[in-house]
Amino acid sequence: YARDHFLAGVWGAWKTLAKPNGSTATIQGFFLFDNPRTDSVRQNRHTIGVHSSGTVSGVDYEVDGAYQFGDFFAGTTARDIAAMLVGLRLGYTMKEAMGLRLGAGMDLLSGKGNDATKYQTFNTLYATNHKFYGYMDILDNASQRAEMGLQDIIFQASVATSATTKIAADFHLLSLASNPADLGIQGGTKAIGMELDLTFSAKLFDALMMQAGWSVFDGNRDRLVLLGRKTVSWGFVSGTVNF
Repeated sequence: YARDHFLAGVWGAWKTLAKPNGSTATIQGFFLFDNPRTDSVRQNRHTIGVHSSGTVSGVDYEVDGAYQFGDFFAGTTARDIAAMLVGLRLGYTMKEAMGLRLGAGMDLLSGKGNDATKYQTFNTLYATNHKFYGYMDILDNASQRAEMGLQDIIFQASVATSATTKIAADFHLLSLASNPADLGIQGGTKAIGMELDLTFSAKLFDALMMQAGWSVFDGNRDRLVLLGRKTVSWGFVSGTVNF
């Protein structure tokens, strides 16, 4: 039996007008409250954060920061929620080279520590995680990471092969944020593995966009999560109609 969830929030955004040199900037702030509950676990969770993105002289950037606090009850044990997320993306586009964009970034989601009074695993709430941590969605929720958080180092490259087609590659180095040894877990490593995402998109008509992709995940042999086959792959074809 799962109880109903209550979600409420407030957010605001500020955006600069485009400058003569093409630079833009947007800053968003938000606050969310939700109370996910089951028979054994209940929470009163607050999430506060800020997101900023923009472009300047061919450089694009995104910066994220969020903090969660509140109460976490599991059975008869109560803990204070104290979890955080930070993220950074940087990219540079060379228009004269077929729109080649090179980028890099990092996301860090905190995981459990050895402080028994704190619940330190950041929850991405109702997120579209594959947009950030790999198209294969192999790390869709905190339980798949044994609540030890996530560190994702990403490298990106894309090029416009024509006015209507684009090829992109994203490479993720995935690892746990928590150190297993600090939690008394021996014989394992923080490293989870690597994922490569290749995508091809084409605008066939003004109203129709097609996309195809192929991804492969190669796991670290000593990983503590996502046990099973060392290497798995996945592909997709999709179409989007705008009207």
